[in-house]
Amino acid sequence: SMAIVLVAGAVITALGLALNRPIVRGLGASRDLLPMAREYFLIAVLGSTFVAANHTLNGFAYAEGAGGIGFAALALSSSINILLDYLFVAVFSMGVAGAALATVISQAAATLFLFAYFLLPGSTLKVNLCICWEDMKEIVRVGLSASVRTFSIVALGLIVNRQAFSAAGDLGVAVASVVFRSITIVLLPAIGVNQAFLPVAAYNFGAKQYDRIISSAWQSVVYALVICFTASFFVIAYAEGLARVFNPDPQFVQTAATGFRTAFRLTPLIIFNLIGSALFQAAGNARKSLLIAISRMGFFVLPLMLILPTYLGLFGVWLAFPFGELASALFSTAVTWPKLRELTKTASTGEPVGEPVTDR
Repeated sequence: SMAIVLVAGAVITALGLALNRPIVRGLGASRDLLPMAREYFLIAVLGSTFVAANHTLNGFAYAEGAGGIGFAALALSSSINILLDYLFVAVFSMGVAGAALATVISQAAATLFLFAYFLLPGSTLKVNLCICWEDMKEIVRVGLSASVRTFSIVALGLIVNRQAFSAAGDLGVAVASVVFRSITIVLLPAIGVNQAFLPVAAYNFGAKQYDRIISSAWQSVVYALVICFTASFFVIAYAEGLARVFNPDPQFVQTAATGFRTAFRLTPLIIFNLIGSALFQAAGNARKSLLIAISRMGFFVLPLMLILPTYLGLFGVWLAFPFGELASALFSTAVTWPKLRELTKTASTGEPVGEPVTDR
């Protein structure tokens, strides 16, 4: 895994440096924002290896049961980022370059923290960099669905920015960025629940404790729905106040409030897509995991994001989120439900039915 991360990080950094202008323009930066966006991007892309290594090592920590270490790394990174943002931007007046540098340093610090943990006697896993082709192919095969899901989020951000700019210019981009970032924050509990579910499901697939998989899947869905719908309720209820935190301009506040109230209605339903994909990923079924992972963006949200703004303008951008999430949740449930029924029957009879429980 670490060998893949180092190679991928080097490739991403090289491509980012070489293609920085078209990438930043493609992400929706207008002519006025392009210089600042490039300044941020060029620094941030140099730290892409730290981001990938941090995410990977954090997954290892959770997988061996050291959730406290994973949380400590996240807290360390966030704290350093916030502190350095203030120092570099407010004190030293480094602008967007300071904000980018703060992000890179905070990610590097978390990576070094996690790396040090795996060098200590208390960890089960040990750092062992090697080129093991068979293992690497298996990692890429099973992890492809998670990679596609992450890439689809980037693609969605690109489409959101471009559609918002087409509909309302720089104001649309500013509001869309705020709404999209806020959705990402509100959905963090669901993403965290899914990350916790994956190692539990994978372990119990190996141990043939299928009743635990079913129980943890339902608990994950319920917890994520309760937490995220509660957060969404407060965003909708206090939409104007939240918008003023970002920009007190009346036009911005009115536009952002409409976006918050529309886009946040059904976003927590993403947990059905996440858990469905993770369930098949834990079982080693890469094809169905990938199918569910790409369905949310590829089949529903992105097509709606391309179609609705043509007729409804900026409101169509917001409307694509709830309709896309609802359709994705129904599709994910339809694909996952037979597997859950199979696991339920297997847990009660002790004999596998249908396709193998661990399948490819």
